[in-house]
Amino acid sequence: MKWEDGIKYEVEFWEKWYKTCGLDWPSDYRFRIDVNTEVQDHIAKHIHEEGIRILDVGSGPLTVLGKKHNGKLLDITACDALADYYDELNFRYRIIPIISVEKCRAEALLDKYGTDSFGLVHAQNCIDHCELPIDAIRHMIGVVKPGGKVIMRHEVNEGENEGYGGFHQWNFYGKDGKFMISGKGNEYNVTDLFSAVSQIEILIIDGYITTVITKNAL
Repeated sequence: MKWEDGIKYEVEFWEKWYKTCGLDWPSDYRFRIDVNTEVQDHIAKHIHEEGIRILDVGSGPLTVLGKKHNGKLLDITACDALADYYDELNFRYRIIPIISVEKCRAEALLDKYGTDSFGLVHAQNCIDHCELPIDAIRHMIGVVKPGGKVIMRHEVNEGENEGYGGFHQWNFYGKDGKFMISGKGNEYNVTDLFSAVSQIEILIIDGYITTVITKNAL
């Protein structure tokens, strides 16, 4: 299956999400369109400087990130490979995003944003949708500053859970404390792959794996 074959499936999901104001997650819909939301606790604890630049990778049509930290607006850039499709949805449903979404695949972040450009990089339910998740992680580490964090949150083994339909071609999970990715007949020990440039911690709770990658300081 080609990555492009999953686009229709993904766009149809977001079409239903807009039409129903969130499908089974109406609170998620309200959160994404509210400018006064505080950034999530698991991200806020890694924000230690004012004016930090944050990149939300694979943001979907509306970033899931809270827009403020301690009451002050955050400097958030959102990007997604399907930004053109999401612009059309926003126009159709008369939604003006608080943060516009720039078009960029996760595997091309360095080309668009350059090295050491952000203090924090975030990705939720998207890197396991990539054609090449290892390349996506390499690019996320590349665009974050030395000492900065890449924070990812994904469902464990989403490929298996979704029957490998649409973009769901990869599984994220932990093994012996290491961050692992498998799919398409391959298994990757991500912790070891990037050990020369980063430290990786994982936390698995209620079927979700949160991965915190700290880029080595210079």
